Amino acid sequence: ALWIPGTDHAAIATEVKIVEKLKERPLIGEAIESQLNTNNPTNQTTNSTNNVTTMQNQVKDYGYLVTYSVPQGFEYDSDYSYDYRKYYDGENQNDDASVIVAVQWDTEEEYLENSDWDYNYYSGNASYKNVNLSEIKTINVAGNEFKYKILTYESNSEYYTGKYQNAYIWYKLDDEHIFNVEIETTNMEITESLITSFLNIQVSKVSE
Repeated sequence: ALWIPGTDHAAIATEVKIVEKLKERPLIGEAIESQLNTNNPTNQTTNSTNNVTTMQNQVKDYGYLVTYSVPQGFEYDSDYSYDYRKYYDGENQNDDASVIVAVQWDTEEEYLENSDWDYNYYSGNASYKNVNLSEIKTINVAGNEFKYKILTYESNSEYYTGKYQNAYIWYKLDDEHIFNVEIETTNMEITESLITSFLNIQVSKVSE
């Protein structure tokens, strides 16, 4: 089967590795950087909501353009593909939080398979303990209804103790597409405040 980058959520990690390897080759690397810069619709306009300064950023795919908020302190990782965005907590030297934002060709049921797969993986891995996946929760931000689940697990190593959390957040665009935000943290609680800080969105239909 032919894999098309950006069309399969589970392939994001693979795509990242391929892109990073290709960028090591001079001519290909220059072409990739040019493409990333051309297709990066980041809007540097800032605004202030609830006393939190945010940058307005955009992601475009599958006929949708979604503008979303990014809280102060999170920095854009320019090495990532133009059809999704990654941010990390620039105020924390340990990179305790990272965030991926994308438009996915997934139904809600298909997207939920990701959290279920992760739960089964960590539950069956002796390196982790206290694995828990929350029920689906609903949150309303600026009139838009989002759903999310949080996976929590801890290291079972005698050499390193750490608590991890993954938040799987999505907004239904239509029957086949979602806007999603995934937050991963280490020794840092994923709060509702952190979740909502990325969810001030505006959705537009555009030509592909």
